[in-house]
Amino acid sequence: MKTISFDAAMERVSAQMKAGDVQGALDFLDSEEFNDALRADAKQFAAEHRGADALTVAVAGLRSAKIRAQVLEAHVRHLAARVTALEAFPMKYVGVYQSGRTHKRNEVATFAGGLWICLADETKAKPGDGPDWQLCCKAGRDGRDAR
Repeated sequence: MKTISFDAAMERVSAQMKAGDVQGALDFLDSEEFNDALRADAKQFAAEHRGADALTVAVAGLRSAKIRAQVLEAHVRHLAARVTALEAFPMKYVGVYQSGRTHKRNEVATFAGGLWICLADETKAKPGDGPDWQLCCKAGRDGRDAR
């Protein structure tokens, strides 16, 4: 099997990260294919700098660790952004819908066996009557007797 260039290996990691395939990028970083490209690049570096085998190993190890850290850092930033987005719109379960009560955006209530989320800033409307509510979970069918 021909060893790919280090640049080609990095392009592959970059493409996997752009596609959101963090696990694929990490698996590739652990693969023989990537490590062969890394060793070849480190040997070339050592040859250009009249280094010894110890330098080759050190360079390869440092580059691998740096790349892994960058992949994980990018993933952590992505996850932090998702958490921030989710926390910006917290849902609050308020129990069974009560007629006359003012409900606010992102409140979730049970009504007619279903689960509804309030989409309006404020509403006294009943779930299902107009655009202020959206059905999250439809009521199931009633159970049958065991006879």
